[in-house]
Amino acid sequence: MSEWLLDTLLVTTALMLLVLAIRRPVAEAFGAQVAYMLWLIPGARMLMPVLTETVERPAAAVGAMPDIGASPSAVLMAAATAPAEPVMPPLATEVAAAPGLLESQVAAIGGAPGVLLLAWAMGAAGFFAGRLFIYARERADIMDKAERVATLGKVRLVRSPAVTGPVAFGIVDKVIALPIDFDDNFTTREQELALDHELAHHRSGDLIANLAAFAVLSIHWFNPVAWAAWRAFRFDQEAACDARVIGTITSGDRVTYGRAIAKAASGRATLFAAALDDPENLKRRLKTMTFRKNKMLRHAGTAAIAATLVVGLPLTATKAVEYVDRPAAPAAPAAATAPAAPTAVIAPNAPAAPVAPAAPLAPTAPILIEGVPTPVIAPRAPRPPRAPMVPVAANSWTAHPHTISNDGKTNEWKDLTPEEKAEVRAELAEAKREMREAIRELRQERREIRSAQSDTRRELLVDREEMRRDLDEARREIRLELRNLDRSGGDPEKVRIQKIALTEALHNLENMDMEKVINEAMASVDWDQIDAQMARAEADMERAIAKMDAYAQD
Repeated sequence: MSEWLLDTLLVTTALMLLVLAIRRPVAEAFGAQVAYMLWLIPGARMLMPVLTETVERPAAAVGAMPDIGASPSAVLMAAATAPAEPVMPPLATEVAAAPGLLESQVAAIGGAPGVLLLAWAMGAAGFFAGRLFIYARERADIMDKAERVATLGKVRLVRSPAVTGPVAFGIVDKVIALPIDFDDNFTTREQELALDHELAHHRSGDLIANLAAFAVLSIHWFNPVAWAAWRAFRFDQEAACDARVIGTITSGDRVTYGRAIAKAASGRATLFAAALDDPENLKRRLKTMTFRKNKMLRHAGTAAIAATLVVGLPLTATKAVEYVDRPAAPAAPAAATAPAAPTAVIAPNAPAAPVAPAAPLAPTAPILIEGVPTPVIAPRAPRPPRAPMVPVAANSWTAHPHTISNDGKTNEWKDLTPEEKAEVRAELAEAKREMREAIRELRQERREIRSAQSDTRRELLVDREEMRRDLDEARREIRLELRNLDRSGGDPEKVRIQKIALTEALHNLENMDMEKVINEAMASVDWDQIDAQMARAEADMERAIAKMDAYAQD
């Protein structure tokens, strides 16, 4: 147990460091939802059992000291045959044990490793139970003065003075708590988007994931890497939820959604809750919202993580060896003893006794050498299959090749038997079939690329109109904010600084060349070059098939 625990703590710490290092590049390349899924890797490693390998070994000899992996019968046999130790009287035993009482107690729980294991278990249990108590108290504070507003499916919607922003919590009893001034501070559309965010947490199981991640953190309660991973996990969870919501709204609503997040960024998040009001990560979340990736990239990233879980994660599992005693070979039977010859009786004046017949020769016992097992003739290994014959050419394939390579030997084509020539032709037919299948797949890829080119052009035209509308709306909002600053009557210095920043932003938006951005995006992919390369590959395959057809002729 202690070996598995230590190995698991070390490996999961290394996996946490790996995820911390690659999560941001993965979010930029594949999207925030794929980056959030990376945390499955260290979490799944915590559940990886010990992989045991069974090894056979000869059974321990009678009277020998059994090792750790010996069977119980071997241990009992060794104990029965061991010489008895002198028995000390009870008083003498107590006197001898008194000075080492502490050492004996430490040894009873496994020595120093047992003490560390006990301290770790007490710390993990106390930490987990304490934080559960804090969560229960925070939930009670929110619900004590809560006013029920509505019910959305299985989710209760309440209004409570204990929160300053929308908060989702509860795995069985699902709740979304809203602040008292929610209607006053948020527009109708902002309220809808904020509720969509919290409902997405409930629907995607983020609150269950929070509980599982906190259980891992409790196991690593002493590990600073785990605390950094916990904070990064919570941020990636919120970014993934933002991506889910943004994927269901129009481009015009994205600005509104960003304002809803900014307005809610004024409070704290409950331990196991998912809150929209964490102000520390607001800028990073707004930046991550720009990492919009299509479904193909998300599916590719998800497939890569699944392959890592299935193929790569077992390579990090704790290994153990289980020894199984193999019974010793029975001893050879002893050679039969020849019967003694009868003694002749001499009678007076009697003829001599006939000579006793010679005793039959005893059968020869097999010669056994102690410690060396009787040799056993191993069966002959089967012959390996013959390697397929491939043609050998000095430089390249020709229309009429003359030599064939088989098992490292080069033979003239004319010297081959009809069966060998038939085998060569069969292999060439299989190779041609596979190559024609590859040509069909290549042609299908070319058709898909042409279709993707047309789809990309259409999407860029649609995106161009959406971006123009977004830019126009952003310009109107900046001009409106400038007019509001003129009428605000606030600190003149702060107003001047804000007006400079807004004016600079407005200048950048007005000077943005949308046509240039789109034309550069289209020019970054050379569709004609891709099609030409695939056409050349198809022509090379056709030429190879033609050479195979010429070669198959006798």
